[in-house]
Amino acid sequence: MPKKDKNIIEYTEQVLKIGRFYAGAFIAAIVIILALGIFFLSNIDIAYKNKMVPAQYEPVKPTKEITLQKGILSPGVNLEKTGFPNAELVASGKELFKTNCAACHGETGNGDGPGAAALNPKPRNFHQKDGWKNGRNLSQIFKTLAEGIPSSPMVAYDFLSISDRISIIHFVRTFAEDFPKVTKEELTQLDAAYNISKGKTTPNTIPVDLAVSKIIDETKPVIDGMQKKITSIETMKEPGADLFNKFTRSKMRALTVLYNNHKWKDSKENLFMMISYSIPENGFKQEILRLKPEEQQQFFSFLKSNLFERM
Repeated sequence: MPKKDKNIIEYTEQVLKIGRFYAGAFIAAIVIILALGIFFLSNIDIAYKNKMVPAQYEPVKPTKEITLQKGILSPGVNLEKTGFPNAELVASGKELFKTNCAACHGETGNGDGPGAAALNPKPRNFHQKDGWKNGRNLSQIFKTLAEGIPSSPMVAYDFLSISDRISIIHFVRTFAEDFPKVTKEELTQLDAAYNISKGKTTPNTIPVDLAVSKIIDETKPVIDGMQKKITSIETMKEPGADLFNKFTRSKMRALTVLYNNHKWKDSKENLFMMISYSIPENGFKQEILRLKPEEQQQFFSFLKSNLFERM
């Protein structure tokens, strides 16, 4: 074989070897890239797969349950007479403490009443100086009784009159000898903060569930009446009734709108203007606005004579 041809063959073989190497390297790179892509997709956020589990939220709950309670009128209190302790006020406070506080705080104020075991945090031990949330001054203890302590079993004592709360405070302050002295300046600030000399009216309160139940009970006769009216209209054989049955999506909603807005009865124009404002939320179909003038008059006359006057 000529030397020249031999060199060409050797060169061609080298080129093929290099080509095979790079081809193999290219294929290997593609395989690696595909493997990395598959790994990435398999570990991406599960939202990519449309399998994200929705977060579970606790229903919103009020921080404090409203209780059924009769409102009271707390007459104004002269703090110059009741703000400083005396034997009569302390004796009154002792009886009120037994009735309203001893179950948790204990009759001797050690925080060991029969209800204390189930409470967390535990009731205040009035003999201890440290740890009072609002402080041990008369005005600070009054704040606790007036507002309660959030996130604790200590509720506001709004159900007691201002004078009764002050009497309880005077008795509580007999459990230790180191309570801060009451000063005129303190009483003046207390009066300014809570309008004690003017008194306070505490409104009636009712639980939300009970209030909703009462509203439902009160509106039931109205709803029943409208349902009877709907049943009556459905059986009527006159043009106005046919139009009402044909062009309402929700008869109850349409009737409610008509029942709560009386201005429509002044004219046909008022009626259809009112309807046009909130279609279809008001229970009517869009097509009702395309009625001919004579049909509009039939519809208006029917509602005014057969619906409004009899509801």
